[in-house]
Amino acid sequence: MSGYPAPTSGIYIHDASQCLRIQVCGPLGDDSVRELLQIWETARSIGPKLHLLDLRAAGPVSTNGRQAIQILRAAGVSLLWPDQEGRFEHTNPFLAALQALFAGNLRYL
Repeated sequence: MSGYPAPTSGIYIHDASQCLRIQVCGPLGDDSVRELLQIWETARSIGPKLHLLDLRAAGPVSTNGRQAIQILRAAGVSLLWPDQEGRFEHTNPFLAALQALFAGNLRYL
């Protein structure tokens, strides 16, 4: 995402026409969990889009953080996270192609 500052610790929303990506940077503790769930409530009210939870830059995840991730997964949110070798794994097989499609059109909010 050239032209935008590198994300610091926090939760960021990246919106494209077909997909909304919620990015977690840094620890996912109690304060971040509340923010994540509030963002999710807003995001799902926007309309029918593919929703992604990007955990590639997440730090330590608390018990409440793991529970929040399970809530979002149960609601149909797909996850992005790095595997042990630093590559990206997706919970949905077509996400790699979709990510390439919308990566240039993301808005950093």
